[in-house]
Amino acid sequence: MVIVNPKVNIAALTKTDLADIFLKKIGSYSKDEKLTPIDQKPNEVRTHFYEKILGKSDAEMKAYWSREIFTGHAYPPHSEEGDLSVKESVSNNPTYVGYIDSTVVDEKVKVVAHVD
Repeated sequence: MVIVNPKVNIAALTKTDLADIFLKKIGSYSKDEKLTPIDQKPNEVRTHFYEKILGKSDAEMKAYWSREIFTGHAYPPHSEEGDLSVKESVSNNPTYVGYIDSTVVDEKVKVVAHVD
């Protein structure tokens, strides 16, 4: 599940939106909403998100960020340790967007996309 803070005025994000945000191709989602991506350290949830939403493997993402850093275009998103850490960060910051396993979703966060 892709999550944001409940205060964020976004009902849903598309795969294209998410790819633009997580690959740092855009600086903000809209004029009114700036979203900062929060990644996870290597785990199954991250691998699933990369494959289903970004269409890339872990190795492809590592290569992508290496190129972006080398060319000075962008740096990878901050990484949290796991689902609970991402949920806590997102629930405490209205500009963060992250992804977590559906089993840890609760009222502290709002789901804006499903990772199927």
